[in-house]
Amino acid sequence: MHILAFCAMNDIFSLMSVKKSHGDEHKEPSLVQTDEQAKRIIQKISNCQTITEFQKLDPKLRDEYIAIFKQNGLSIRQISRLTGISYYIVQRS
Repeated sequence: MHILAFCAMNDIFSLMSVKKSHGDEHKEPSLVQTDEQAKRIIQKISNCQTITEFQKLDPKLRDEYIAIFKQNGLSIRQISRLTGISYYIVQRS
């Protein structure tokens, strides 16, 4: 039993050292946006200050904006949450 525990701990330490060696040296800039950053992006691009305004947009225009939001690093779930538009509509836009 002690040998198994030692092997498991050794594997964990090995994984940790691999993550450290691969993570910091060539780190690419993250496209992930906080919700506050995402709100500003949505407002700036769409000129909509509220969720209701965005939901009232013509569907074609709305879908164009959603595609731009995705290009700016917003996730599908984040766009859906912040605009009130269904996840599946955001996904297909």
